[in-house]
Amino acid sequence: LRSFLEMHNNFFEEIETAVQTFRKAFDLPAAESLSVAELQRLLEEKFGYTIIPEGLSAYPELKDIRSVFLPEKHELLLNGALTDMQLAFQLGKELGFEYLKLSERALTSSLLKINSFEEVLSHFKAGYFSAALLLDRQAIVEDLQWLFAQKTWDDQRFQQLLEKYQVTPETLMQRMTNLLPE
Repeated sequence: LRSFLEMHNNFFEEIETAVQTFRKAFDLPAAESLSVAELQRLLEEKFGYTIIPEGLSAYPELKDIRSVFLPEKHELLLNGALTDMQLAFQLGKELGFEYLKLSERALTSSLLKINSFEEVLSHFKAGYFSAALLLDRQAIVEDLQWLFAQKTWDDQRFQQLLEKYQVTPETLMQRMTNLLPE
């Protein structure tokens, strides 16, 4: 996967376009952050999911897993300890699996066992979709230009971006690695 990503400079125009098309199809404003409630509504109403917020609570052995998808019931069991930012990313990832029609996928949020390259690639694409959905390309590019316009690093500016988009530092960094090579 790493070689595949390097060949593409970690940037995938087809996923960027899919996110824009998704936003238009579901009347989602491009520059606005999407709430957990909005993401959940889309999964439930448009893709037939049943979301169980504390679905993994009965399974202490799964405490480090963020979600488990049960395809036969179209249920998404969530870890009740997730922050809203982590939850938004997980829900966005599920939207990515559905909208991109990525059928070869792991049923857990983390790849516990790798069955094929296609499964790993689907996991990556769904995560990319989620980050792009949460951090609109045009808006974040403008904000990254503002962030890097300083002669010295200002960690307060980075913090302001995290607060503006309501994402984890990992999601913001992932999005930066997608867009900076471009």
